[in-house]
Amino acid sequence: MAKAPAATIAAPASRLRRALAAARGLPGWAGRNKIATASFGIAAALIIGSFVGGTLWLGGKKEEQASQLLADALARLDAGDDHQARQIAARLRSEKQLSYTELGGPMYVLGVVTAREAQEHFHPTEQRTLYLVAARYLEEARARGFPVGRERDGLALLGRTLHHGGRYAQSLPFLSEALAADPQGEAPLAWLLADSCLKLNPPKLDQALRYTRQYATTPGLSPRDQEAGHLLESQILLAQGSLAAARQSLARIPTTSPLHNEQVVQSARLTTLEAEQAMDPQAAKTALDETIQSLRGVQGRDGPTSGVVGQAQLLIGRCYELAGDRRAAMAQYDRVRRNFFGRPEALAANVWQANLVRQEGNPSEAVALYERALAQAGPRDAYQNTWLPLDDLQNELQSAVDDLIANEHFSLAVQLTAGLTPLLDDVFATQRRIAVEQEWAKKLQGTAAGIPVVEAEQTLAQARQHWRAAGVAAEHLAELRVATRYYLDDLAACGQLYLQGQGYRQAARVYQAILRQDPKQGQPEALVGLGESLLALGDTAGARSALARSREVYPKHPATYRARLLECEALAEVGDISAAKELLLDNLYRHALTPQSTDWRDSLFALGLLLCREAGDLETKSRLAGVDQVEAEPKQAGLKLLEQSHATLQEAIRTLTEAVQRYPEAGQVVEARYKIAESYRHSAKWPRKKLGVVTIETSRLALNRQIQQELLSACDEYSQLITVLSDAEQAKRRPASELLILRNCYFGRADALFDLGRYEEAIAAYSAATNRYQQTPEALEAYVQIASCYRRLNRPQEARGTLEQARVVLERIHADADFTRTTRLDREEWTDLLAWLRTL
Repeated sequence: MAKAPAATIAAPASRLRRALAAARGLPGWAGRNKIATASFGIAAALIIGSFVGGTLWLGGKKEEQASQLLADALARLDAGDDHQARQIAARLRSEKQLSYTELGGPMYVLGVVTAREAQEHFHPTEQRTLYLVAARYLEEARARGFPVGRERDGLALLGRTLHHGGRYAQSLPFLSEALAADPQGEAPLAWLLADSCLKLNPPKLDQALRYTRQYATTPGLSPRDQEAGHLLESQILLAQGSLAAARQSLARIPTTSPLHNEQVVQSARLTTLEAEQAMDPQAAKTALDETIQSLRGVQGRDGPTSGVVGQAQLLIGRCYELAGDRRAAMAQYDRVRRNFFGRPEALAANVWQANLVRQEGNPSEAVALYERALAQAGPRDAYQNTWLPLDDLQNELQSAVDDLIANEHFSLAVQLTAGLTPLLDDVFATQRRIAVEQEWAKKLQGTAAGIPVVEAEQTLAQARQHWRAAGVAAEHLAELRVATRYYLDDLAACGQLYLQGQGYRQAARVYQAILRQDPKQGQPEALVGLGESLLALGDTAGARSALARSREVYPKHPATYRARLLECEALAEVGDISAAKELLLDNLYRHALTPQSTDWRDSLFALGLLLCREAGDLETKSRLAGVDQVEAEPKQAGLKLLEQSHATLQEAIRTLTEAVQRYPEAGQVVEARYKIAESYRHSAKWPRKKLGVVTIETSRLALNRQIQQELLSACDEYSQLITVLSDAEQAKRRPASELLILRNCYFGRADALFDLGRYEEAIAAYSAATNRYQQTPEALEAYVQIASCYRRLNRPQEARGTLEQARVVLERIHADADFTRTTRLDREEWTDLLAWLRTL
């Protein structure tokens, strides 16, 4: 029987197709029958007209039948026969021949029936889902057209289903339109409007209060409805912070009211807020104790698990907490979250208990409670909790994360931030994750400064890992805010975090993304960041290009000073010392940078080190030119280069000495002092070589004094550094670079003493080096030098004994030791050399 209307409706179309087919065959028939040709037009018209007329008549009958079925469905709906109404509406909805607007009626019926079904459902979550299904039907009905005379009811029901489905913002326009259509109509519309405004995130409290008062002035309200209005008004005033006015509204509800329990709960909420602001702690405690007794008398009409009982139990815990009884408060919150699971009170109890547990020093348990609360809260768009509005919950969780960071519970903080979405905004969650990773990295860096070197290296590696993790989170934040004004700032912060974590490839990618945007601001910083990243990756040409662009386009920008420093490194790598030096001189003397700036400080140290390198290159060239040869011409050419090296070393000593004196606490001081000592020692080479070509005695005496002065200064610098770097308490915490400098100082001091001809002192210095570094290849160099000292002292037996000792040490050095990294020869060559020296 259900299929009959469909067949009936489809029949006219079938007959129409047959009529048109017959009409198409008429010309052929007329051609075969000449006598009938004249009658062809009339016959065709009659055939088509009869069929079309019949079809239109049947179509009208179909529309009449659909209209009758809809009327029947509406009648059954009004009579409360929802089952039959639903069947008829579903039957009409399946008719393919109905027009767009004709489907509005069936959709309306289905929406009303589903809304009634939702109203009868007992499970809150499923009930909310049914209301949203009903709202979807009603939205379709409104778009296609409500049944005539039911427009206002349809709007009102649509607003109501959206409200009951938790879509408060969407419900407001429909409820408002329905109320405007009949201001003297149903008071529940004003009530729903007030409640929706109150439950928005953030709430529209002024509008909620206006609708509540409009509801209260509706004629014919029962006493209970009036009392409900007073209760709602009190809740809104409480949310506005008008506690006295909220109390006045609440006082209008008599103690005999059916809403007495709700009145007690609302009064308790006011008491807790008043206690937070109380000037007299003792009076507040008394009020809280009385409130606890009142709340214990609250009984729900629907049994011990009803909403009002859960609210009362939650407030008892809050009163305990404000009264200072944390143990009782935690126990009460624990009962509420267990007994009223799934209700807003349980979620609030979870969070408040977690706060107390965290304050009591149990962060792991606190985080577990926060995670349970987040799991119960669900997604952001469905969250609704009068005890903990979304903004308040976000503030609670932010405080929890910040507290975990402050107490260095970093792994727990990361764990908590990972669960903040989908409830809280992804931007907020990502920002907290960045903060955790940054603070974790800073803590590890600070720890590394006070522990032994091996452990420090591992700790610093962990710190870099967390800097990179912060960079990953910052890059995600930039993606989240790609369409906002924060995007480029987020990328810039991300690049800096990657740099701090030595994630140079990631940093380069981020800075290139910034530069592709061609920003008006932040471009010089991005160019410098890109240059630094590429330089670390070994792309010297790319680094120079980025840094030179920053320097040329933004010559006075603060970032350009660092660009010059970095470009100086790049130029030094390719051997362009002269250009590198000019960049440092620009920073120091040709722009507005002052000695108080870290870039000026770093430029001064860098200039001193660059001069040392330049002097070393000139010394190498002097040897290549022939400074060690006997022939006069190449020797003079070599001496000229060596003299330039000496002058450059003197300039390096002056520059580095100034840097050390200006900035004694700088991280570059140890290396700078070592380079000063080395520069003094190498400065003695020019006057020593000059002695070979000078015959005037006074000039020779002056050169000898100069040699003595340079070498004694070198010994003094080496000795001071050895004293500083050998401090027992600090030695284990020194970085590997400083330990290598300490080793070199031992050998450098001994070499300087040897060059001075103080062979006994040199033997003692070399012995100190061999004792400290006995199992390393470089000890062999010291043994050979000790033997040389003994020979110069005409003590050959001791020289041979020393070389025999060197042979024993060579045999004990680990087979995997890399001799060529720290000495002139490999293992086999050392074996041959020691054997030959013993024959001398």
